[in-house]
Amino acid sequence: MNYYRMILIVLVLIGAGCNENCDNLNITDPNFGVFIGFDNAVDRSHEENLQSMKEFKQTFGVGGENIRVGFTEMIRPIAEDAYGYEKDYRLNPERLNKIFQLSVETNTPFAIILLATQSGSGRGGGDLLDYLKQSPENVMWYADDTVSSDLGDGYEDFTFLSLSPYTEQVWYYRERNIREVAILLSQFNDEYPDLFAGITTSAESSFPRKNENGLAGYEPGMVEAFQEQYGFGPPRREGANHWDLWIKFRQQVVTDYVQSEVYWFWWAGIPKEKIYTHQVLPDWKPGRVETGSTWDAVVANKSNAGVAVYKYGEGQWFQCHNYKEVYHHNKGIGWAVSAGNPCANNDYDRASSFLWDAYLNGAGMIIPGGWEPYKDSLVFAELCDIRIQDTEFETALIDFIKDLE
Repeated sequence: MNYYRMILIVLVLIGAGCNENCDNLNITDPNFGVFIGFDNAVDRSHEENLQSMKEFKQTFGVGGENIRVGFTEMIRPIAEDAYGYEKDYRLNPERLNKIFQLSVETNTPFAIILLATQSGSGRGGGDLLDYLKQSPENVMWYADDTVSSDLGDGYEDFTFLSLSPYTEQVWYYRERNIREVAILLSQFNDEYPDLFAGITTSAESSFPRKNENGLAGYEPGMVEAFQEQYGFGPPRREGANHWDLWIKFRQQVVTDYVQSEVYWFWWAGIPKEKIYTHQVLPDWKPGRVETGSTWDAVVANKSNAGVAVYKYGEGQWFQCHNYKEVYHHNKGIGWAVSAGNPCANNDYDRASSFLWDAYLNGAGMIIPGGWEPYKDSLVFAELCDIRIQDTEFETALIDFIKDLE
């Protein structure tokens, strides 16, 4: 990249590229990379995946001195990436093995997003999930004892599994299968450290948003844990006695769960610098504190901060000053945009600002959504289209990569 062109780009972004009342820190990570969602489909042949990767590289290039370019995949160890009853629902490594093979043969780095807290439409089911759902206490309940698999409000057909360690059956399978994922990734990293970029904790570990049924988190394991700690049951109505205690308790459950996943990665031998969280910020949008968001979950011990970004630059939604907050909370070390869906697919300028603001505020990695159309439409597609192929976002991303090569 031309040195003077880079200086010009930085000066332009400092003056106008970021959002109002926000100046970038102008701090960059020397190991910075962009890892784009790639459907390395288990049900496609290896040859088909190789062809798709060839097109991927023709579109985005291979990176350069200042930027790594790779792909990312989602692993669901308690849903579709688990075997059936005959193998005690252990992790099915087929998807990971296909990722490893594709990465090595094409010399393309990758990142992994874990998903072990929720599943449903567009997210993958499976025998283990069906087995766990047979016991209602394994899933989250709302204040009126409605279970999460019966929800509306954008969560149709979704299942939110309990985060409480008191829900022993869920906890057993979740921990065992996540540790198996971590061991395989650690072994791959030992042999190919330049190809494994990192792993995030489960995407947005939290309680689902409040709806007409109230808040979630009233399944027996949660109620029992709260009663054991405080000597009385949790309030069922906002503003009732001990409501603040209930909110803080829920936040601690989320924080403890995220920290557990981090430790499972770290104990398996994955280096700290390759472990990222995957959380929304507690002050990002009204209602996120109620879902359990905390800074302690974003910046967990033995990991780097990872944030999910939506509707970048729109009013009360994610702003570029949030990047500065993440950098400072993470004590000035690596952090990542672990899900970057800025709803900028038809807005080149906003997409470009999203990418440059993250880079100039110290991000080590950006995962900006999926390149190819997903096989199943996500239930929150109306919130933000995460497909970037043939969009203004793709054009902005291509230009961003070229400017850093």
